[in-house]
Amino acid sequence: MRRFCFISVLLTLSLVLHGQNYRRIKEDPSYIWGEGIGAGYEAAQSSAVDELIRKLSATDLLEVPSVSRLAVWRTYRRDIIAASGVENEGKTALRYIAWKDVDKIFSRRKALVGDLLSRASGVKDPVVVATCADWALTLLDALPTDQKTRRSLESLRNKYKGTRTGDIPGLSYIGREVEAIRAALGKKASPVKPATEIPVPTEPMPRPSIAPLVSVGGVASSPATVVSRRQGISRKTETYPVQLKKVAPRTGNPWSYYFLLDASALPSVEGGVFLGAMKGSFGGYVSARRGFGNMRSDYSATSDGRTGYGYLWASGETALSRYSMAAGALMRVGKRVTGYVGAGYGRIDQIWEDTAGQWARITDISHQGVQIEAGLIFSAGKVALMAGASSVSFATISPVFGLGIHF
Repeated sequence: MRRFCFISVLLTLSLVLHGQNYRRIKEDPSYIWGEGIGAGYEAAQSSAVDELIRKLSATDLLEVPSVSRLAVWRTYRRDIIAASGVENEGKTALRYIAWKDVDKIFSRRKALVGDLLSRASGVKDPVVVATCADWALTLLDALPTDQKTRRSLESLRNKYKGTRTGDIPGLSYIGREVEAIRAALGKKASPVKPATEIPVPTEPMPRPSIAPLVSVGGVASSPATVVSRRQGISRKTETYPVQLKKVAPRTGNPWSYYFLLDASALPSVEGGVFLGAMKGSFGGYVSARRGFGNMRSDYSATSDGRTGYGYLWASGETALSRYSMAAGALMRVGKRVTGYVGAGYGRIDQIWEDTAGQWARITDISHQGVQIEAGLIFSAGKVALMAGASSVSFATISPVFGLGIHF
């Protein structure tokens, strides 16, 4: 009963901390977030991303026509997923990002503009120069205002005015992204001259899913409230049409893994490994540890010297022998914090030497039986740190520390 209560308290504490973090993000004005509900993990995640995109499209971060704002923001879907965090609570998912980190969404596309400008400035092929400038200008149409870069690109484009654009070998993926932006902005595609080389195949961009729609005057529309990024207050409300598209279901690998080397102390040092795997916010682990310099006993005795055949005459030399193994559950309790709780078998033997050089296990101060352990794992990039505690038969308490990787 005591063991069951101990595990129940730890699980309840983990759930409470997780719920507090979920609510804290929703109540903190320094975050923008989207909440989604689905029958499974993937469905809830996709719905939450859709809602976050809808809220971002209601901001003044991009100076694009209101009729195209949502469609343009959907071209940032993979960037939003990469820059945001996620919390799960049952069948509900919360995708969120701090206002101060929103600019990270644009970093990849800004880098593409810089690469295209550099390439256009370093080649003499008019088709390549015109295409790079044309593509970069379209990418800028879906980025926060950058007049200096725009003037440089417009100067290059005007220099080769009338030159037909074409595909660039190895950069077809940028061409596809440019066409997606043009479609979102309602612009016609530029005339394309066939490439002189075979383009390098690239992975297609994931197609965005569609946010919930409402009917306004018989036209499918998505409501949006324009929000100031700095003040977080409503400025005006608009309704704009959204083009409906069939989309393929999103796929991905939500698994993450832990590999740590850990050690416990008190009453002696014990080292081992900790292996864990998680899908979403839940998972499992196994661990095993063994003491350094473990010894085998020749017979048993009690601390008052009694044995099965007489008395122990101790030489004064003592040793500790211990090992343990456990398995249990992992549960995410924060963006970079995962809790663990598990049970298994552990043994800690107090061993005394007698005057004949043999070793006796002292049964009344040795412990063996059910081992309970719990703690937290802190992740910083791929580095993982662990801090926790373990107990054998509720008779000992040993701190546990670990260091490893999370991927």
